[in-house]
Amino acid sequence: MAIEPLYSLDVAAELIPCTRAVLGHLLSKRASEFDPPRYQTMREPRKRNGVIVDYEGGVPLRMLTETECLKVREMIVVSTRKRERPPYAAPRNGKQGSLAKFRTNVANMTEASPDVWDILVNG
Repeated sequence: MAIEPLYSLDVAAELIPCTRAVLGHLLSKRASEFDPPRYQTMREPRKRNGVIVDYEGGVPLRMLTETECLKVREMIVVSTRKRERPPYAAPRNGKQGSLAKFRTNVANMTEASPDVWDILVNG
């Protein structure tokens, strides 16, 4: 069994790349797809009301393994690919896109007057 590196959420967000808020949202909404959370305790003294209570423990810090980072990265890349549309895609709901409108208008203008195209191209 190999030892897998652990990354804090800040470092994992830099490696994925995404913001810390997006990473936290993915980890909470899709918790069933990940292993149980791992926490590392930083060795800082605990304070209550400004008084040091003990020197053990500290603030628990959520850690992600390298495979979890890769899994989150894949989720983000797949979700952005789904949202992408090919440039100049077919119009939605019968509406014409702005580039298609422009081409149609230019075609109509050039049919009416061939000099319009020269004005558009040459200025």
